[in-house]
Amino acid sequence: VLDPVKILQAIREREMVSSTAFGGGVALPHPGRRLPALLADSMIVFGRTTSPIPFGGEGGQLTDLYFLVLCRDDRTHLQCL
Repeated sequence: VLDPVKILQAIREREMVSSTAFGGGVALPHPGRRLPALLADSMIVFGRTTSPIPFGGEGGQLTDLYFLVLCRDDRTHLQCL
């Protein structure tokens, strides 16, 4: 990750448009557009909380499994999802 602040901002902007949380406690946060200048390589990052927390929008879904998808190009992004 070459610019974590800009990537976090892009992920937050995407979440404001529509939550990436699903039922069953899973969320797939990702930026709304590819950011090749901000990444040295594409990646999926897994995170798990010790107990579910509200994620995405008003009230949010209770979520404890997170798969952060960061890709340098659209093709890789779609393959990962």
